[in-house]
Amino acid sequence: MRTVVIGSGSWGTALAQVLQDNHQEVLVYGVAEAEVNDINENHKNSKYFGDVELNPELKATTDIQCVQGADIVLLAVPTIAIDPICHQINDLLDKKTII
Repeated sequence: MRTVVIGSGSWGTALAQVLQDNHQEVLVYGVAEAEVNDINENHKNSKYFGDVELNPELKATTDIQCVQGADIVLLAVPTIAIDPICHQINDLLDKKTII
């Protein structure tokens, strides 16, 4: 099953790390390019976790189209962002998806 975690902050990164450590196919979506680059290039999210090493298999993107084909979309964004992000991904989902 393919999971997309929406949110590259502390909560999203932690949940994605747990999923990746349990050998799930997971991708993190974030709007903060610095966080996404830090995850991809340094295997860290320095803003929230300092020098904690993330699973090197964990990948992130700033491309919201990544939700296409996902089996699960896990929302890990601030409450104020839930409605806008749900509207944004609604048009991109091309099959039944667990949210």
